[in-house]
Amino acid sequence: MRPKTFKKHDEYLKTIIKTGNAVAEGTFGDSEGGILVMKGDLQMEVIESDPAVREGLLEIEIQKLWIAKGGFCEK
Repeated sequence: MRPKTFKKHDEYLKTIIKTGNAVAEGTFGDSEGGILVMKGDLQMEVIESDPAVREGLLEIEIQKLWIAKGGFCEK
């Protein structure tokens, strides 16, 4: 079950990244968690729709992060 769910999670994450609202994403290791940095305000439905979140494999924590323009080398 986990491998299929994580594959769905990866596919869902790719759709989020394609929107252009993702600044950075990555994992901290196999069981250390991960991060998704997005532009602007985030609607909870976007994250709650992630298959791994819906199936309880990932726990979400959302925090607002203020970064100076250009801090991630974006244009």
